[in-house]
Amino acid sequence: MKFLLDIFPLGLAYISATLKEAGFEVRRLYLNHLEGTVEGALEKAIAETDPDAIGTGALPVHYPVIKPIL
Repeated sequence: MKFLLDIFPLGLAYISATLKEAGFEVRRLYLNHLEGTVEGALEKAIAETDPDAIGTGALPVHYPVIKPIL
């Protein structure tokens, strides 16, 4: 299932900027225009970066799409 709306995640941008200002390395994975599956993209990104924390955001209309990866 593709995301229904293509809206820039402003809340995540604020969090990202704040973390960067505090000295953390921040990476993003934009899933709206994805080749393959969400699960595959997440598995690849996690294997490549070994993150300490992962965050996500979505509008309520996107919940059915992100629920399986929470």
